[in-house]
Amino acid sequence: MADTKEYEYSTKNSMFRDLFSEPACLPNVYKALHPEDAPITEEDCTLVPLEDPFSVGINEDLIFFAKDKLIILMEPQPVWSANVLVRAFIYLQNAYETYLYDTDTFTCDTDPLKIPFPEIYVMYPGEKGNLPDELSLKDSFFKGENCKLNVTAQILYADKSDTVINQYITFFMTVTEQAKKHDKTKEAVSNAIRICREKGVLGEYLGRKEQQAEEMVLYGLCLDRTPDTGK
Repeated sequence: MADTKEYEYSTKNSMFRDLFSEPACLPNVYKALHPEDAPITEEDCTLVPLEDPFSVGINEDLIFFAKDKLIILMEPQPVWSANVLVRAFIYLQNAYETYLYDTDTFTCDTDPLKIPFPEIYVMYPGEKGNLPDELSLKDSFFKGENCKLNVTAQILYADKSDTVINQYITFFMTVTEQAKKHDKTKEAVSNAIRICREKGVLGEYLGRKEQQAEEMVLYGLCLDRTPDTGK
């Protein structure tokens, strides 16, 4: 495997977070998750600073407030695992703490607090098959026992839509396919970016940030953030 230090990206952002945390992209993320709602604007969205004690040195995932919702969007998980729910639980705690502080909301009030409705989504870049539509903390970790604490996430699979979320899942799957052919190398990443640009997948973003995207994805590959190619 290549030395990760050789490809260390200065901002420590994953391409996922670099793309989705752009202010202009947040309304598109919301639209992909809620096509039934009226369009929202950048002013309706507030990005939440990411605090993840289990991160591997780069910022991943996305947390933002959109009107009356708190949305957590988890980066594609190459291996099916319920462990992402633990990260989501920590994100929820940090996000609500930020919200209460920023809005000067006091938990000692007698009336129920008005807090944003939480929604958690996990991308999965593989065939759905018999996999579930949701992951549950209670079912995955406590075997469905009557646990008083629960966190549930909706799983997002590849589909035929042209949303920014599905385009990113397609991009991730293309990177994985190229890594199987060329190992976790610059050639694999370059090929994936070229293929996606030719197909119009994340075309605008990759056109603006091709070199940065290549560095971020390559650094992620070196950190084993995609499935092992078996080489």
